[in-house]
Amino acid sequence: MSVMPAYNKVNGDYCSENEHLLNEILRGEWGFKGFTVSDWGGTHSTMGAMLHGLNVQMTGSNYLGKPVIDSIKTGALTEDLVDEKVRQILRVRFAIEAIPDDVANTEMTSKPEQQKIAYQVAQKSIVLLKNEGNVLPLKKDIKKIAVIGQNAVLKTQSGGMGAGVKALYEITPLQGIQKRAGDAAEVVYAPGYKNFAGRRWGRGPAGANPNPLVAEAIDEPADPALLAEAVEAAKGADVVIFFGGTNKNIETEGSDRANINLPTGQEEVVKALYEVNPNLVTVLISGGPCDLRVLDQYSPAIVQGWWNGTEGGTALAEVLFGDIAPSGKLPFTFPAKLEDSPAFALGNFPDKTQGGDLFTLMYRQDRTQMTREQIREMMEKMPKPTSKYTEGSLVGYRWFDTKNIKPMYAFGHGLSYVDFTYGAMKAAASKKSVKVTFTLTNDGSMAADEVAQLYVHRIDSAVEWPVKELKAFERVSLAAGETKTVTLEIPMEDLRYWNVNTNAWTLEHGKLELLLGSASDDIRQKAEVTI
Repeated sequence: MSVMPAYNKVNGDYCSENEHLLNEILRGEWGFKGFTVSDWGGTHSTMGAMLHGLNVQMTGSNYLGKPVIDSIKTGALTEDLVDEKVRQILRVRFAIEAIPDDVANTEMTSKPEQQKIAYQVAQKSIVLLKNEGNVLPLKKDIKKIAVIGQNAVLKTQSGGMGAGVKALYEITPLQGIQKRAGDAAEVVYAPGYKNFAGRRWGRGPAGANPNPLVAEAIDEPADPALLAEAVEAAKGADVVIFFGGTNKNIETEGSDRANINLPTGQEEVVKALYEVNPNLVTVLISGGPCDLRVLDQYSPAIVQGWWNGTEGGTALAEVLFGDIAPSGKLPFTFPAKLEDSPAFALGNFPDKTQGGDLFTLMYRQDRTQMTREQIREMMEKMPKPTSKYTEGSLVGYRWFDTKNIKPMYAFGHGLSYVDFTYGAMKAAASKKSVKVTFTLTNDGSMAADEVAQLYVHRIDSAVEWPVKELKAFERVSLAAGETKTVTLEIPMEDLRYWNVNTNAWTLEHGKLELLLGSASDDIRQKAEVTI
């Protein structure tokens, strides 16, 4: 019922006043009957917005307020156009039943049913990246666990500007480990490193009395006192669980990451911990990839724990202690180094000429009290950011595979506590789809999920394609020793490409190699079909 155009331009026109996107495609081809609303500060003109598809300016009225009335008086715009836009807004308003005041905000939204879903999502998302020597799951005779790192106690649901939520509660990783260990093992904690609180929130005051746990800079080296405390805690432990990664102030709205380095001396901390206790597990709490070249040398086991919300700490503890087998798969590539990524390799990141983030460069009507002339002068002086996507179709893992660049951890990667056997694959193509069937066996002694992935490689294609693309996948739950027959299907329309000459989707006929496996770099079975 409502669509928000993006900030950026497409083919030279801002999305909030883009005739092709809003009128021709959205309302024309797709038959959209609702209203469009700009992102905050994403409206750029009165005539462009009115003539080319925008209904609501957010926020302020400097474009779609009095200037519209003035434009009607001069004949530049018509009342019929205003009526049409109002009608589109009212259509949505009358289609949605209003919630009475005595009903609104009277029912708790975080109930056991929702909490269970959050718990299940967290369980299935945790990715086991590395497990040399089967350090995980934790041994049952462990008596003392050292938990090191502030990411074990920092909550992640708030912060991140618009990405934060008001959660009823949040189980941190440390709380999850403490509860699961119970009386069976002692759990000690040390912060290990300072937390970089970003440019907006929580910064300790510089000078006389700074917060000893807050860093003034993201690349600040390890704090000697915190490091010594962490090493002392690690010495007497049976296992060390180091929590590293980023936080919601480093990965946040309105600010690009400058790099993927681990912040505030975390690499130095890991190295020191390993030297006194090599029985080390690292858990990364982050939303995106980090440079793990140093950490990988000193951590036999690495887990990607994400920002897993309300029940994240509970689910993580269950994976670490072996109550459940990890089953998450990476939804993007962890490059060995930032320079390997397509945006960096092609010179599009970092932006050396324009400067600033597009979001923060937009005019914010709600934050300023300026005259229209002052606004115009300010906008003229602002950098004009340009984002280039010269990798074309080679986005993400497609770049690494096609360019034969070995990543640190590949797209789709994720280990388990059991091994899976992929049986022979049968494949067939029809007019509607490509379908494959195979057996999947859990060779381990515990129940586990596997996410089977089907990739497509084009043989002798006249069109430029990545070396392979993920086209189907399925999560399969298997009891210990169980075998299931699995079917994956690719709709024929998902095999089309956008033909820039005909301005339409086109299906290229020819041979396809089907690649079935556990990750983009772990292909177990192959087959060919012709479409």
